Amino acid sequence: MEVPSFNDIWWFRDVVDLINEKRPRSVQEVLDTGVKEITELTEGRSPWPFYCCYLLPFIYLCTLYVGGFALYTIPLLTLVVVPLLEVGLGSDPGGELVPDRRFNLAVYLWIIPHLLTLMVSAWVIDQMSLFEVIGMVMSSGMIIGSIGFTVAHELIHRNSSNVRLLGQSILLSMFYGHFYFEHVLGHHAKLCTDGDTSTSKRDETIHQFLYRSIRDGYLQSWQIVNKFNRSHVLWTYHIIELLYVWFLVSWFGWTGLLYVVCSSLVAILLLESVNYIEHYGLSRDKDSPISEDHSWNTNSLVTNLLLFRLQRHSGHHINSKRHYPSLVEHPSAPQLPTGYGGCLILAHIPWLWFYLMNPRLDQLVSRRKKLF
Repeated sequence: MEVPSFNDIWWFRDVVDLINEKRPRSVQEVLDTGVKEITELTEGRSPWPFYCCYLLPFIYLCTLYVGGFALYTIPLLTLVVVPLLEVGLGSDPGGELVPDRRFNLAVYLWIIPHLLTLMVSAWVIDQMSLFEVIGMVMSSGMIIGSIGFTVAHELIHRNSSNVRLLGQSILLSMFYGHFYFEHVLGHHAKLCTDGDTSTSKRDETIHQFLYRSIRDGYLQSWQIVNKFNRSHVLWTYHIIELLYVWFLVSWFGWTGLLYVVCSSLVAILLLESVNYIEHYGLSRDKDSPISEDHSWNTNSLVTNLLLFRLQRHSGHHINSKRHYPSLVEHPSAPQLPTGYGGCLILAHIPWLWFYLMNPRLDQLVSRRKKLF
């Protein structure tokens, strides 16, 4: 893998260029800029709502100072408040947006709160009670698992090698670097076929899927790199992860390492749980093209903002190079009963999940038979 020089890191230059950008010089220019921003916001064209995900690490770092029951704020928001907001706030009205630097910065800058969440927690872990540690692991794991993996997923699909490197760095910080190969060269190529480790089968419980997906996904990543003679890259990832372990032990001790490992495990389980939801029970002949029928979609507003429109999943699989602002809703695609937040809870109650989802699968099969 080519290592870029410091001056070639485009995502970093974007940040510096924005900081150094000339500000409006007159009151009229300031007013015009404000009116433009307000107009974009009211018309659903503004990038700033996508920055709401940065509230979660900020809230979490504040709860570290308070301690006690406050450390369970993030699980409460994730498992209760977000699913309720998905129902209350309705659908995302935003259509296809033109990506610009402001949209890019929303994902480029995530590496900062991502690492702060992990490192600050590892620094203070020895001062916490067991009850507080459990809350910290759940909170940080949910933050880096939901937003961290989503950002990494967005970046590893970009054309720029520097930006992909940033996405891979986020994956390595959660000991899941092999996901880059398994997802881009495995999941996207084998979507909804028997060879796809990230597609859940009909009547397969989420707990069965998690074990199978994590195990087979890792094994498939080795098959992929061996096929393309890139096994040295995956070995390099593992060496970097070992150096990361050495760094954590040197700075934060064994308890700090154990904390980061446990938080990463929560994040990985959350990632794979989303994989379970996204393609549950869907199938495709390996010779047929990928269509909107091969992903479950939902257009819930609140989760679309938090997860950078990941829920418009059919559009992503039809063209994986489209940046998140330009993903559009496919109303005719298979639809989930609620947003990802609510579906995560439903999926962990297998009988309820099957009760809601299997009839939707039957309707999809019937529709396909009518078409063909």
